[in-house]
Amino acid sequence: MKRTARYGLALLWVVAMVGCAQESEYSAPGADDANNQVPTDEPSDGQEPDDGEDEPGDPGPTDPPPPDDGPDEPDEPVEEVMLNPTARASSDVLGQSEAQELQVVPLETVIFDPGTGAENLSFVWSVIVRPEGSTADFTPSNTARTPSLFMDLAGNYEVLLEVFDQNNRPAGTEKIQIEVIPDELIHVQLVWDTDGTDLDLHFMHPTGRWNQSPFDCYWANVEPNWFDPENNDDNPSLDIDDVDGFGPENINLDIAEADTPYEVGVHFYSDRAQMGSTEATVRIFLSGELAFEQSMTLSHGQFWHVASIEIDAQEPLVSAGELTDGFP
Repeated sequence: MKRTARYGLALLWVVAMVGCAQESEYSAPGADDANNQVPTDEPSDGQEPDDGEDEPGDPGPTDPPPPDDGPDEPDEPVEEVMLNPTARASSDVLGQSEAQELQVVPLETVIFDPGTGAENLSFVWSVIVRPEGSTADFTPSNTARTPSLFMDLAGNYEVLLEVFDQNNRPAGTEKIQIEVIPDELIHVQLVWDTDGTDLDLHFMHPTGRWNQSPFDCYWANVEPNWFDPENNDDNPSLDIDDVDGFGPENINLDIAEADTPYEVGVHFYSDRAQMGSTEATVRIFLSGELAFEQSMTLSHGQFWHVASIEIDAQEPLVSAGELTDGFP
């Protein structure tokens, strides 16, 4: 009996120890539940669970930097274009065909050529030196391969040619010199500084009266016949009557009479643009050389007696500088 009781007590002790072990491993629901929850994907701050898809407005993942391909490839070098630009007069007045240094007469048209047959090139032509008052511009445009230029005034011109490759990179430059020289004994040139105005150049024989034929050469008497009907060289001629503004107007004479002072004048004929006044400039060339240049401000209707020209006099050019309201 004692042995049975001892075994029973031992069995009760084992059962009690097993129960204590189970209770310590699995606590009863209560205050310590949070420490024994199975981990989940739900956030602990009450937010919606993240389903792995970006919501509108959410910043996306940071893109990795692009791979480094190393230094940029160097640009293909620009190939210099061999240029031999030339200019030629549309009429062979002075016996020159084409050159980089050309001489022509006033009112001549000059045609330009870049002197290269290379393809895929573009061109820009510019007048970088010109006589004051010149309005000469390229036709059909300054980007044409072979443009032309009307040489409106006597004097020196310098034309710049710039060439660009198919990628619009500079490929070469050259310059052309043009000297515009009157070939008459007397060449009188008029320009002025306003548009929409009409000034008239007058060249009068000493036996004549201003603004009257036959001995005043002007817009209404452009090629008078003075004295020798068989010889036109002793007659003056008006080349251009400009009525729109700026000029030029030119009067030329090849043979001058001895002991004969010719008179030069300018009349402000029309002021359609209502400019009120304009500054006129007169240049006189003797045997191709500039011998006289003077400017005067005129109001509409005024007449400027510019100068007297007597070729065989000790002083062939004498400034008059007289300004009157209307013809004297």
